[in-house]
Amino acid sequence: EGYAAALRDGLRAVQPSGPYRLLGYSFGGLVAFELAQLLRATGETVSFLGLLDTGVPTGRETHLRHRVNRFVYDLRASRPGEHAARVRTVLTNARRGDLLRPPLRDASATYVPSPYDGRMLLVACEVRLPTRPAPIADAWRLVAPQLTVATAPQGHDNLLRDPEPLAVVAREVSAALAVTEAARVFATR
Repeated sequence: EGYAAALRDGLRAVQPSGPYRLLGYSFGGLVAFELAQLLRATGETVSFLGLLDTGVPTGRETHLRHRVNRFVYDLRASRPGEHAARVRTVLTNARRGDLLRPPLRDASATYVPSPYDGRMLLVACEVRLPTRPAPIADAWRLVAPQLTVATAPQGHDNLLRDPEPLAVVAREVSAALAVTEAARVFATR
């Protein structure tokens, strides 16, 4: 929440008033969501809010369990020649203490999203992270009833890297922005 408040202040320095269009990937989706909440609380208009494969924090996942599950997922997704390098990276991070207390993971573990009554787009990946046993759309629908969901092929790490899922993101975000622009034009008539 503090991070989103700092971003709000920075955003207002560049664009003093809305409508605002916000998009975030992974943890950045939580930041965009909270930023939308903060802007709307001050009477600003958020005409677009999009989250790209962003899970809803539940507080049930311990930091260590999340990191171990993520490590196993990364190993399965890596090429055979990359396994040793990934293990070395994790062991190096563990020695420095980075394995147990990454600051962003702490922030997302304690964050509880408030209900959001605006339109929201969620692009969720077909291949879920091991730390997300249930579809993320189900959890977001409880917070944001005006949720539109699109599914992108592949997994979280490939969403913005590979052409096929990236094309889904581009198509869905473009369509949602076109709807918000049409609503703006209609409202000004």
